[in-house]
Amino acid sequence: MNAQLPVATLSETLNLTTYRVANEPVRTYPFPHFYATDVFHPDIFRQIHACWPRPDVYPRAGGGPPPLRLNRAA
Repeated sequence: MNAQLPVATLSETLNLTTYRVANEPVRTYPFPHFYATDVFHPDIFRQIHACWPRPDVYPRAGGGPPPLRLNRAA
């Protein structure tokens, strides 16, 4: 998915992201941080989500290869 977005949409996205991040309170416990949700324009988020690799590409937690999936006839 390499479609380029119109400049206005990119500008809107930057403005929305900046606004959402800048307006989140900084929490100090257990360390300084903030938690922001919905920081991307929905169209941009859909494009980001569409570009993630398939789940089977990621290694399993704890290491080792993914489990074998055997298709056994009943």
